[in-house]
Amino acid sequence: RLLLSSLLFSSTTATMDLRSITSLYTVPTCAFRQSCLFTMDDFRFEMCSCPNGTECSSSFTAIHQGTRYNFCSDPRLGRCSSGDLSVTIDGLQTTLHCTCTRPMVERKIVEAKSSATKFVCEMPVSERPISPKMVKLMNFWKYRSAKYQEKGAMDRRRRKQSLRCQSKTGKNLC
Repeated sequence: RLLLSSLLFSSTTATMDLRSITSLYTVPTCAFRQSCLFTMDDFRFEMCSCPNGTECSSSFTAIHQGTRYNFCSDPRLGRCSSGDLSVTIDGLQTTLHCTCTRPMVERKIVEAKSSATKFVCEMPVSERPISPKMVKLMNFWKYRSAKYQEKGAMDRRRRKQSLRCQSKTGKNLC
């Protein structure tokens, strides 16, 4: 009897603790373009509640870096230009601003002042235009390396020829 009553008491206490914790936390209301739910590795994370008592819809979704985000309404995401802020992650709350189109890539920015992580769309390094000064410098090095390769080949031919023209006694045969 003692064991049964202590087990009943501990389960009741645990249930009361869980209720008091959930009553202390109020779920924030989702802002426009803020994800109400995201799914990652088969886990669901509900971060905010939809305004006006609407449900978090599975028909309004976006995928960012392998994570599926659901929204309360159509986020109407436009296409980002180079340098535009595409995603803001503050804690676990994610706001999508626009989508990066190919060939642009996202660069992660972590600000020391805030806890937010931001992603900015940029052209990849291989796609960026090269300045005329850089083109001139690259052409110079190509010319210089080709010139030294040619000079080295000529020096090797001369050495080879000079070795052929000498006899074992040291006389010049050429």
